[in-house]
Amino acid sequence: MKINDLKSAVSIYTIVEVSAVIRTYAVIGKDLHVIDIVSQDALRDLSGKADWLWVDCFNLDDEETTIISELLEVDTRIMIDIKKEKTQPGYEKCRDYSLVSIPSVDFTKELKFYPMSMIVKERLLVN
Repeated sequence: MKINDLKSAVSIYTIVEVSAVIRTYAVIGKDLHVIDIVSQDALRDLSGKADWLWVDCFNLDDEETTIISELLEVDTRIMIDIKKEKTQPGYEKCRDYSLVSIPSVDFTKELKFYPMSMIVKERLLVN
């Protein structure tokens, strides 16, 4: 690797570190790819190429929330409610996606319940 190539790689890495990064898992053909997405265009492009796509929404910031809501064509308020754990257990069918909210139980130190929400769309899982 040339020094200039290394500098470019470092610069790109630095940009990714300070920008929104959304972890995705994509099945393309027979291969599973773990890809960090940094823009709406990149997520939309990956969504079009993937046979199946899982978008991991752990600890989203406002920019990431907007990117995902635009991909799903879901009102940003729904994503904000999910992020703030304000959803109630249940199932709701909307246009071309389903919103599923279930309680998740943590037994580590004490019994705690956490809401777990998923948006399911054809070839796409967001949670």
